Amino acid sequence: MKPSAFLLAAVFLMNGGLLHAENCVGIKELQQSAPIGAISNMLDAILRKDTKHADCGSLNSVLGKMINRQKTGGRKLEEDKPLDAREAQQNLEAALRVLVAGGYRVHLPKPAQGSRPLCCGRTFLSAGLVDQARAELDRLVATYAPFAARGVPIIGLEPSCLLTLRDELLSLRNDDDAKAVSAQALLFEEFLAREAASGRLRLPLGAMPGKALVHGHCHQKSFGAFTPVPQVLRLIPELTIEIIDSSCCGMAGAFGYGAETYQASIAMAERSLLPAVRRAEMSTLVVADGTSCRHQIADGTGRSALHVAQVLALSLDRATPDTATAPATKDNIHG
Repeated sequence: MKPSAFLLAAVFLMNGGLLHAENCVGIKELQQSAPIGAISNMLDAILRKDTKHADCGSLNSVLGKMINRQKTGGRKLEEDKPLDAREAQQNLEAALRVLVAGGYRVHLPKPAQGSRPLCCGRTFLSAGLVDQARAELDRLVATYAPFAARGVPIIGLEPSCLLTLRDELLSLRNDDDAKAVSAQALLFEEFLAREAASGRLRLPLGAMPGKALVHGHCHQKSFGAFTPVPQVLRLIPELTIEIIDSSCCGMAGAFGYGAETYQASIAMAERSLLPAVRRAEMSTLVVADGTSCRHQIADGTGRSALHVAQVLALSLDRATPDTATAPATKDNIHG
């Protein structure tokens, strides 16, 4: 029997809520005209006022009354609309399709306490708000620990979020529950690569003649977690994989949106990543798991990069009738 899996991305990415405020237009715009300390203080004040109902839209509205809307960072920002909500939902749906097609039972757990979506705490940590990050991780551990203790994999799509559970979590708390959650935390590709190596993975992938150009996220590289990305992509018949010899994309979360750091961000991207994408034929798929990486690629080249989950979902769509699987149903997705 295939193991169950908790898809952490459903919590981290699908909701696009306040605790992922770095993905909201208002935060990005604020960072163009205010130092990080002011951003931290403002976030803290807003969160203390309302941590249950606020989302990207309401946060943007609040910030709109508090900041100068003059664009100084050099990037074009959409007004009053979360940048990542649609893409995050698509990535989540693609990951669900792939896992279910592989025969896995996917759970989308809800917080053990309260109704506010769970968060890895990365947003708070990036702003120096350690106490708030610890509080978010406490909520997450309380929800996932009972399942981690049973050996259920906890799967994430966004490297910076998921790998928080393998790094900062254990710096903030060192108890058995935290260790169990950390030990079960796997990136989407890590899980699939592990299952493939054990012979348990059975995905009906259709041929995709062509080429995929792949950029690795900094967290994936620093944790030795990038190798599973090309391994999983090579499961797709007739797809040639080329890895871009790049370092950081330069976006680094909110770094690329600051007026004082924008030029440095672009210079980093122009070292190898953006030129490689520009040289690629339009038929070539550009693949990047990191949300910030995909933003940088889009801003610098006009090309849209895909998460690995979406590439695998495209391959599922090309499966021949005799190997196609049934769509996801309530029997194999729980939450």
